[in-house]
Amino acid sequence: DFSCRRRKCPLKNKWSPALQISAVLLSIQSLMAAPNLEDPLDEDMVAGEPPPLDEIHMEAELNVNAAEDDFVLSASEEINNQPSDAIQNETFIDLSNEEMVDVAYEYAQNLKNQEIKLKKEAEASFALAREKNDQVSAKANEAEAILERIDNISDEDQKKTAIKKANNLKSDSEKLAREAGIAFNIAKELAAEADERDKQAEKAKITANKIEIAVKANQTEESISLLIEQKALSKSTELGSIGVNKMANEKETEAKVLEAEAADAYEKIQFMENEMSEIDDEIIRLEKEASITEDAIIKEEILIQKQDLEFERKSTDQELQATYSKAETLDNEAKAKRVETNTLYFYHAKC
Repeated sequence: DFSCRRRKCPLKNKWSPALQISAVLLSIQSLMAAPNLEDPLDEDMVAGEPPPLDEIHMEAELNVNAAEDDFVLSASEEINNQPSDAIQNETFIDLSNEEMVDVAYEYAQNLKNQEIKLKKEAEASFALAREKNDQVSAKANEAEAILERIDNISDEDQKKTAIKKANNLKSDSEKLAREAGIAFNIAKELAAEADERDKQAEKAKITANKIEIAVKANQTEESISLLIEQKALSKSTELGSIGVNKMANEKETEAKVLEAEAADAYEKIQFMENEMSEIDDEIIRLEKEASITEDAIIKEEILIQKQDLEFERKSTDQELQATYSKAETLDNEAKAKRVETNTLYFYHAKC
């Protein structure tokens, strides 16, 4: 019963056994300090080299072999994890002594629930990275085996088909390697967030104990003050606003910004290309006009106009080349961010 009535609340003396996650506590410090840990998005990863996930799992002490059902909360857990009416009270002034104690422990319980959810999502993400990493090795090995036998193929059409298949396998391997890197980075972020929630939950439990003592001593103002502190620490009482869901929404926003900036850059390119085309037409017209003009003064004025347009064209072309480069960079960043976003949405649907 997560309403945390005083006689039932499992947090009064210890965390409820039902809330203990299957994996041991994450050690994000060990994770980040792993001596053989490589950036999963470096050149080796893009080239298809698998990250040292076995070492990563050992350092993180995560249960990567957990079943998929272990990564989601049950329907009853989802219902129980909904915040109570009392916990959403703005001032806590109207709460009874018993309700104040219950709310204090409920805040602590919610933080513990968030930690558990984040750990489960981290485990699932590590498992996903491992799965994709295995596929990287399988496809890379298959491509290598095909290329090793290529000289034994006499038929040119069969040889071309084999080479095409090997190249496709290599491309698939590189794509999977990037996805494995994304999943790994997601797991690192989730693990760090879970570690932070664990610390917050312990602090909230201590504060809840203080509130219970203050209530018993009829120190109402102190109790309310500590409850406000609990509320600030909790940040959010809804499990849907943390973890993969939160990351997916953030990445979606980042992707949309980059896509909009890339679209603006391409629109600017189109405008400048049209402008340069008009300048070229005007330069050609002035050249023809100068060639048939007999008056020296008028011809000189025409040539000056032509020079001014040529200078403007050169300046516009320089800006156009810079915009080409900017648009390409933004487009690549937007595509990469969209891949991250889609991966997160796909993953969130499973978690």
